[in-house]
Amino acid sequence: KATFSIPTTVAKEQTIIGYLDSSNATPTRYWDEVTLKSSDNFYLEYVEGSAKYNNNKGTFSLPNDIVTTGATLGFTKMDGKIPGCYEYSGVVTIDVKVHTSVAAKLSKQVRLKGTKTWGETVTAKVGDEVEYQIEYVNLLSEKVNDVMIRDILPTNVEYVKDSTYLYNSNYQSGVLLKENTLTTTGINIGSYNAKGNAYVRFTGKVVDKTLACGSNQLVNWANVTVSGSAIKNAVYKDDASVLVSKTGGTCD
Repeated sequence: KATFSIPTTVAKEQTIIGYLDSSNATPTRYWDEVTLKSSDNFYLEYVEGSAKYNNNKGTFSLPNDIVTTGATLGFTKMDGKIPGCYEYSGVVTIDVKVHTSVAAKLSKQVRLKGTKTWGETVTAKVGDEVEYQIEYVNLLSEKVNDVMIRDILPTNVEYVKDSTYLYNSNYQSGVLLKENTLTTTGINIGSYNAKGNAYVRFTGKVVDKTLACGSNQLVNWANVTVSGSAIKNAVYKDDASVLVSKTGGTCD
């Protein structure tokens, strides 16, 4: 599999790390990085649909999972099997977009359901429920309307129906959002004055659809789209991860 780690912070220096993982290589993971620098603060956005794999057989499109759980490579087809020697090598490419206008702060955290401590990662097992929290802050000096939040779940986490709650100045104790569209088309969380903020919380359940034997990192991404007179359709992202180990059964 190939995976790219794209930073979600705003800074003058951003490092993109590329990983290659194989179940039968030694070591099982190789990686390298490239650093982008600017005199101004900036952040990077992955361009959806841009991932490609090029080898002697042609160019293959890769899924957007390449920046979350990873994309499977191959030779004549993307089945995870690549013969040895240089003639079977290939190159993975992605496109990223550079943004300099900072209109919002977005942060994503996770915890086991029933616990109190939030973090960027949590260890769980199949069948556990985890709670995600998305924080949005308006960093513009003007009011923004129709702020849209969407969450992208990894394959092995399922959304729990009727679990999305919105917290803001109008709903300080939280309000249940019954649309259940947070992980599909997204939700509109309303309008926010300068420095106004909101929290969106929801629950996911860890399942085993495609878990690999050994350690699995299930990366969950949140997106917020903000439009105002100072910017147009700026998109911000952040992620949180659930760590799951699979042992026993077919893994032995």
